[in-house]
Amino acid sequence: MPPRLFRCWPPAKRFAWLAFLVATLIAPSRAFAWVESHVARDDVRVSVLSDGTARVEHRVLLLVSGGPLTSLTIKGIDADAEIEAGAYVVPESADKSAALGRSAVDLGSNAIELVPKKIGGEAGARTDIEATIAGRGISRGRFVAVVRYKTNLLASGVLRADGASARIDWIGAEWDDGLETTKLTF
Repeated sequence: MPPRLFRCWPPAKRFAWLAFLVATLIAPSRAFAWVESHVARDDVRVSVLSDGTARVEHRVLLLVSGGPLTSLTIKGIDADAEIEAGAYVVPESADKSAALGRSAVDLGSNAIELVPKKIGGEAGARTDIEATIAGRGISRGRFVAVVRYKTNLLASGVLRADGASARIDWIGAEWDDGLETTKLTF
């Protein structure tokens, strides 16, 4: 026998309650989950060639809670950046194995589609990269995203002669939530 409270409800209220219960059970099976991510580290390797061009590689350590994380934005890279194909994201443990010579593809990497977006005019111009992670994204854990691009440091005025040596005044990517650790290698 239904509880007394339910029997006292008018038919319209009972119908509304029943419709709500049915809608809840039929709702999509995919949960609308929250995603929390934090950039813990950005290891940057800049390889400068004698003609003033450079290849920049970002190895970004992402800490993900909840999930899935399906995209991220890398803000403020060089305005003339030419994005290289082959960006990927792997669990941190797999990235360490890749450093020992195993292929990232063999270690279960997810491809990343990169879309550059030019921001600003000539003075203060920059490029932001919208990175979309293939498949269902990444959920809970520590992941390393690897992104590479080429830039011309000499043409942009970042690289200039300083006596017998050269001087580089280069600014790396900026992150919305700050950065715990960064390492730059030339």
